[in-house]
Amino acid sequence: MSRFFAFPGMKRMETARAFRANPDQINGLCAFLSEALHDCEAPEKYFTVMELAADEIFSNIVKYAYGDVPPKSAGDAVVVELSAGDGLLELRFEDRGAPFNPLTAAPPDLVSGVEREIGGLGIFIARSVMDEVRYSREGGRNVLTLVKFVERA
Repeated sequence: MSRFFAFPGMKRMETARAFRANPDQINGLCAFLSEALHDCEAPEKYFTVMELAADEIFSNIVKYAYGDVPPKSAGDAVVVELSAGDGLLELRFEDRGAPFNPLTAAPPDLVSGVEREIGGLGIFIARSVMDEVRYSREGGRNVLTLVKFVERA
């Protein structure tokens, strides 16, 4: 028997919002995610981990997806979608930035301390706290999906 299940009281739902690829949007992203998690009645123990992963992924998109050219149109927004139900929480990020599969990136150097090369920690952290991470390129967009299984209480 699986230890994952449709959490009693957790409502099935999908909600999405578009955010400008700008660091000043992170607070709005976290507020959107917190509100959505409350609305679907997800167990509170998952709020922090979902917000941490969302912050890391969104920050990476903002920093790297568009290079030195900031997004200029609504079509360049980062679309963030949360789906809940069937014993999982799924967080999906879509952007029109340069094609990049973060799952093929070399793991970060975790032993060199302050001397280490910058980069790589965001996806490492997200992968560490989530149960499943998937990437695809769809219609000219990067799509990164993070999945957290809801455990039996």
